[in-house]
Amino acid sequence: MEQIVVKHPDGTTALLTSRARKSGVTKAEQSITLLGADTVAITVKSATPLTFHLGDQIDVYGKTYTLNQLPGIKKTGNRNFEYTLTFEGVQYELIDVQFLLPDDTVLDSFTGDLEDFLGILIGNLTRVYPGKWALGVFPTNTEYKTLTYTEKNCLEVLQDLCEQYSTEFEITQANGVRTLNIKTAGVNFPYTFRYGRTGGLYELTRQNINSKNVVTRLYVYGGSSNLGDKYRYSRLCLPGKAKNASYIEDAAAIATYGLKENTKIFDDIKPERYGEVTAAGSAYYAFKDDTMNFDLNEKDSEGNTKWLIDGVNAKVKFTTGNLAGYEFDIHKYDHATKEIQVVPFTDENGMKFPSETSAAFQFGVGDKYFFTDINLPDAYKTDAENKLLAEGNKAITEYSQPQVQYGLSIDENFIRQFAGELTVVNLFAVGDYIPVEDEDIGVNKSVRITAFTRDLLREYKYNITLGDSVTKTTITRVIEDLQKIDNVIEINDLADPSKSRRNWKASQEVLANVFDPEGHYYSEKIKPLSIETTMLATGARSQQFVLRQTQFWTNYEGNPNKVRIIGGTLVHYTIDENIKNWFLTTETFSDLVSNMPYYIYARCQKNGISGNIVFDTVQRKIDSDPMYYYFLIGSLSSALTDADGKRPARLISLTYGASTINGRFITTGRIQSSDGKTYFDLDGGEIGGNIKFVSSDGSVKDVSDLEEMIGDNNKVYTTQPIPPYKKGDIWVDGKTLRKCNETRATGDFIPSDWVEAVEYDNTVTAINGGIVTSGTVQLAGSSGNILAGITGDGTAATSVRFWAGATKENRASAPFRVLQDGTVYASKGIFSGYIQTPFVNLADSDAIYTNGKYRLNSDLNIMGSHCSIELPNDPKYIGTRAIIFNNCFIYTRSGDWTTHLVVQGGAYIYGTLTMEEMASIDIRPPREISFASYIFELIGIPEPYNDTGETKCGWLITNYNREVCYIL
Repeated sequence: MEQIVVKHPDGTTALLTSRARKSGVTKAEQSITLLGADTVAITVKSATPLTFHLGDQIDVYGKTYTLNQLPGIKKTGNRNFEYTLTFEGVQYELIDVQFLLPDDTVLDSFTGDLEDFLGILIGNLTRVYPGKWALGVFPTNTEYKTLTYTEKNCLEVLQDLCEQYSTEFEITQANGVRTLNIKTAGVNFPYTFRYGRTGGLYELTRQNINSKNVVTRLYVYGGSSNLGDKYRYSRLCLPGKAKNASYIEDAAAIATYGLKENTKIFDDIKPERYGEVTAAGSAYYAFKDDTMNFDLNEKDSEGNTKWLIDGVNAKVKFTTGNLAGYEFDIHKYDHATKEIQVVPFTDENGMKFPSETSAAFQFGVGDKYFFTDINLPDAYKTDAENKLLAEGNKAITEYSQPQVQYGLSIDENFIRQFAGELTVVNLFAVGDYIPVEDEDIGVNKSVRITAFTRDLLREYKYNITLGDSVTKTTITRVIEDLQKIDNVIEINDLADPSKSRRNWKASQEVLANVFDPEGHYYSEKIKPLSIETTMLATGARSQQFVLRQTQFWTNYEGNPNKVRIIGGTLVHYTIDENIKNWFLTTETFSDLVSNMPYYIYARCQKNGISGNIVFDTVQRKIDSDPMYYYFLIGSLSSALTDADGKRPARLISLTYGASTINGRFITTGRIQSSDGKTYFDLDGGEIGGNIKFVSSDGSVKDVSDLEEMIGDNNKVYTTQPIPPYKKGDIWVDGKTLRKCNETRATGDFIPSDWVEAVEYDNTVTAINGGIVTSGTVQLAGSSGNILAGITGDGTAATSVRFWAGATKENRASAPFRVLQDGTVYASKGIFSGYIQTPFVNLADSDAIYTNGKYRLNSDLNIMGSHCSIELPNDPKYIGTRAIIFNNCFIYTRSGDWTTHLVVQGGAYIYGTLTMEEMASIDIRPPREISFASYIFELIGIPEPYNDTGETKCGWLITNYNREVCYIL
């Protein structure tokens, strides 16, 4: 973009680049992430103060961005102002609008299909932005779902809807109206990038192959509902497959990678029958469904019910109509009239459902529902199994290819050929697919653009991230730099050649102005064994270039007479008044002569942008050919052998670039050891090899030690730090040097987050003022034996810090010991007063959320309601106590306010049966319990029903109360 125009809320405009105000844009980047961020970051420098307002807007290639937070301002002088602005895309308007359900909604939940939810979303947006938002395309006839949204903004809800319905959103703009489209974004890019080939303007090189997560045999299972007690497994299996045969495999992938197994469960795929109310029933609590195609009361030849489950109340749950979201127990079914009668209930507010008097809470013709807690006929199971097979085939197709990372060198001229001249360049968009082929490892697929950053000052310059998966990011006013999942390709910019050109020109001026201040430096000071001079410059003008993404593979495939060249870009600073680029081809040389050394040239067109690498025995001048430049890159040795004449190999020496020595300054591109393994690549900003650092006390430290001491981009504070601060930050208050050992993003300053940054010698005991420092302090008894102590030995979480009742050598088994992580072991104890173990809110605990459940970890005193908790079966929990507190005592709304309790692996929960029930062989303990307004105390025990051969932890309730619980 040649000029960025800011439109103020009052209708006036301002140019960010202005000669009158001596202001200019130094940075302007557009960053877009699929289902995530959409911002434009601009840095403006000015000689005069600039004025910006909340609500300022800019237009970037057809999209409007708004300034929703005041810019950062830095003043470095009387006439030096720097402004940092972040303009946000229109989707950020959704953050400022709360998602409110319609006024006639009784609960915090709503049941509807995707179209229903989108209608509510647009209605909310219209409330705040009248006439600015419209609904575009979206999937129709989608599944009815009951979703709960409280204290959510519209962007959070939109992202969740996309996740619920496995789709994406896209916002288009025209004439000030934002149109929300729900669809999978992206188009196919009309060019395939192939590994190991080049078109002169790009090169795709493989950087990493990760086949560790490849799956060639995938066990596939569905949900566990509506299967009945005679189904072949507790979960839905593939058609005609038993539990252990319910898998899909890829024969070609097995031949390539071997047999690699994994499991995927599709909980939402299960037998379901959606019915419809076709007529009113004989009472307010009844309705008729003429589409009912089986008799719910049917029995088999032995007199057992085929579809109803003994001891379980069959239920219907409505998805549409006045009673959408409500679930009712079935009281009676009459197959002759197709009438279903339900059991009415009264909620905590005294409202009866269905209502006897109010049509607003009665069944209506056209209302849809489905059955739960019944056995469905085989036809429904078959439909579900086929659906499971289709989803399983999609999954194995994705998992049977390795996750591959590539590097892609690309030139702006390559992008320009697709964009065309004099066009607005929106060549890439998030969601687009770029085809990638890699025949060597069998990868042939289109990879999506999941994010890109675009330099608005150079319209063809993109930084693109491609990946196989999309991560939904929760956006707040500050967009967090979230982890990108499965990133595959990144298109990066070259280094700044113009700066290198300026540095070279500056060195030439210094060299031209060098003179002999003492009158004898250019005579006897240059001797066969020494040179004394003011300045030394090496490297010819023709060698002032760099190679980008170019690789030389000598001794290719073990053959010293074979060299593989991966092309790239040659950037020359001095051959012309302007910086020139040539794109080198990839090729293999296989006819080299063993006893012959070679010069290495880059042969580049004088009137073009293509070039190639040449191996030659002739010394060539740079411009000796009328068609090509011959740039000397270096030399290739003859095939050298070991002393015994074996293991022939060639060595490559690169001589391009330049070095200058001027007084105390050395300017060069790379410094390396004689074997080339240890190096300082100053052009690339990289240090490699086995680097050691010797501190002032003589101790030797490697890079990992320094990383631990210094950290990454850490800050130094001179006053008391205030979050955010991170581990490794330094705090110097004039008296004490402290180092942060705990990252804290928000909240107040915590003194324990900071420790003295002093490395103490634990081999000596020192007394400094009020501080005694030592490695170990031991206490000896009257007999002279060591009975207790304190030590700093060890760095692990299990290292013993305090002990009593043993020697230092036996401290790990002492009857009393305290570990570094705070764990206390004591063989006995007497306590007075009280012992407090605070409750932890489930959402704030370290429980692991997976598959809709919170699996407890180390926090075992849990408080929460309206949740599902999974107790772990790891044997380390045997003997531990867990307290689960459902703190819902005041019921303010209808819905599920209970706590659901299960055990990992689906094990039983013990302590719930009477003596008579335990004596019965037909009664087993429950696998799931729900309770409310109560505290359960559980003890971890060895799992009694365990046929795995491995010790598992089971859980026993010590205070089971049937009055507050119900078993599922």
